[in-house]
Amino acid sequence: MATPVRGLAMLALLTVAGVVLFHPSFDAPFQFDDHHSIRENPNLRDLGRVPSFLADATAFSGESDRAMYRPLLLASYAVGWAISGEAQWAASLHLVNVLLHVAVSWLVWALVQYGVERSGNSTFAVLAGIGFLLHPVASETALYISARSESMSTLFMLASLLAWRRAQRPGSLLLFVLALGCKSTAIVTPVLLWGVDRILPTSSVRGESGLRPWGPFGVAVITYLVWMQHLIESSLIQQRVRSLLEQIAVQMDAWVYQLKLLLIPHPLSVIHPIDTVSPGWTQLLAFLMLLSAAALLVRRRLGWQLGVVLVPLIIPSVIPLHTVVSEHRLYPVLAIGFVVVGLEMSRREIDTLGPDILTRGQRAVTAVLFILWAGLAASQAGEWSTELGIWRKATALAPASGRAHEFHADALRRHGQPTAALAAYRTADRLYGGRLELQLSIGGILLQENRLEEAESLMAALQSQYPTDPRVLYNLALARRPREPKAALELLEQVVSAKPRWKEAVMARALLLEELGHRDRAAEGLQTALRQTPGWIDGWVNLGFVAARSGRFAAARRAWLAADSLAPGLPMIQQNFAELTRIEAASSAHQAIPEVSEQLERGSRE
Repeated sequence: MATPVRGLAMLALLTVAGVVLFHPSFDAPFQFDDHHSIRENPNLRDLGRVPSFLADATAFSGESDRAMYRPLLLASYAVGWAISGEAQWAASLHLVNVLLHVAVSWLVWALVQYGVERSGNSTFAVLAGIGFLLHPVASETALYISARSESMSTLFMLASLLAWRRAQRPGSLLLFVLALGCKSTAIVTPVLLWGVDRILPTSSVRGESGLRPWGPFGVAVITYLVWMQHLIESSLIQQRVRSLLEQIAVQMDAWVYQLKLLLIPHPLSVIHPIDTVSPGWTQLLAFLMLLSAAALLVRRRLGWQLGVVLVPLIIPSVIPLHTVVSEHRLYPVLAIGFVVVGLEMSRREIDTLGPDILTRGQRAVTAVLFILWAGLAASQAGEWSTELGIWRKATALAPASGRAHEFHADALRRHGQPTAALAAYRTADRLYGGRLELQLSIGGILLQENRLEEAESLMAALQSQYPTDPRVLYNLALARRPREPKAALELLEQVVSAKPRWKEAVMARALLLEELGHRDRAAEGLQTALRQTPGWIDGWVNLGFVAARSGRFAAARRAWLAADSLAPGLPMIQQNFAELTRIEAASSAHQAIPEVSEQLERGSRE
């Protein structure tokens, strides 16, 4: 068994290697799903909200329709924000992601090391830990903040396995429950524990039989399934992205592709060219290959080992996901693979071989392989350091993937390249076949570019298909506002009535009301929204502006004081305070009052 000194030395080695390899990510921005689930998620900016994560799946995202139950994951993000603050939040999250990957690598080492019960030789344990750390497929989880769900759930899964193999049953159960708090795919942990015991029993589990040790795990699984029933039904039934036949066809291809990716980790990308396929001879061939391999291996030790390694892919294969192959979903597969291979090698009578367990040639091959893996992982770290870089690569690797072009367009838009973004959205729309979200994105850019007639034509056509969709009505209102402000106001009233917490719509309605001379109604609408979302800085700033325009300077000052308490020192607010003081002084001295609209600045995101 490993001594504490040996364990600390291995942890130090993995930490240094991980930080050196992945340090470029520390300056990387938020990427991909990070935007809706972290950057634009107000639930993460209040530690007082953390207990609610246990009951509220909608807290997962700033968009309530993207509900997922991951309370421990969300808590880790919230604590990161509380410690680092807004400015350093992304950097701190990236650092923690790398350290989590190091911790999982250490557990891979610890599990294999614990399996060496007689020889005490740590060669294969060290190789397993370092190999997992360096493997290029694992790099996405270390580099992509939203993939933390994989590293955290894998961390607790492996810790549960280690506790189980050491006959620490209560600890193993607790760690299993913690894994479920990070990601639902961890529900396969009991199958993993049973499978590893089946192929590589230890002295602590030999002689155990019956279902009694598994009873508490069964209770935990059933409780979780009942608790998550509504989300499971939503994933499997209400939000199906493909039919059952299409799902089977896609998974035939995906399993072969993923096995290939684990063995030959190239090319790597955030999206692989296997998202949308139709049943054909290639899928049939892939299925027959898997079937033949299973038939040959089912009664052999290798077959059991392969089955245990692939356990984490069970859930992603059942749920019809938009993106079929994601490298971060292979993370637990890779970790368990290194554990199983390392344990199998350690199981043999290696103590009789002496110190030279590996020949000189085997050591050379291993060194070259690790160097190649490190190079590929370092290359990934460089690519993930910029948002546009990963999507350029994705569209080049998967040119027929509508999702790749859509997310590339989102990135282009965020980086101030609307013309290129519009072209990318239209490419995605052609590949997807008229998805509403893409049409709305195209309309948004047309509005941004002041191409109002084109935007209005597009939104009017969408309104005929989706007459009550608030997003369509909102964009149509923005397109009609300069030419038909009263018609635009009627549309915005419908939007705010349907979605009273939609801040952009509330703001647009208030500003239009003010423009049409209804300042009291504009202020009332903003006040109602601010009672629901008191942390809305732009709401307070613009409420102050409306009050000042109405001559209610004391109310304006109160609104800006509220904004200043939320974001102390904002230049816009300080300038407005100074102008308001000057206006009040001019009013007291019975001098001509300057035009308020020319002196005060509105919120930064009208």
